[in-house]
Amino acid sequence: MKVIMQFNLPDEALQVEQAFKAGIAWAALWSADNRLRNALKHLDDPEQFRDAMIEVRELIQDALGKIDE
Repeated sequence: MKVIMQFNLPDEALQVEQAFKAGIAWAALWSADNRLRNALKHLDDPEQFRDAMIEVRELIQDALGKIDE
C-alpha cells in the first residue's frame, strides 16, 4: 500500500511537521496508556497513584515538546 500526503506549503507547514512526528505521539500515548493501566491495577496508595499520574503527564509533555521542535 502506498499513501501520498499532500500539503499546501507554506500554509500547512505545521501540519507537515506534525505528520512527520506522528510516531513520537503514538509512542507517548502507548507508554501513557500502559502506565495508567498499571497504576489503576496495582497502586492503592494515593501518593503513589499521584506520582504515577505526574509521570504520565511528563511523558505526554515530553512527546509534545519533541513534536513542536
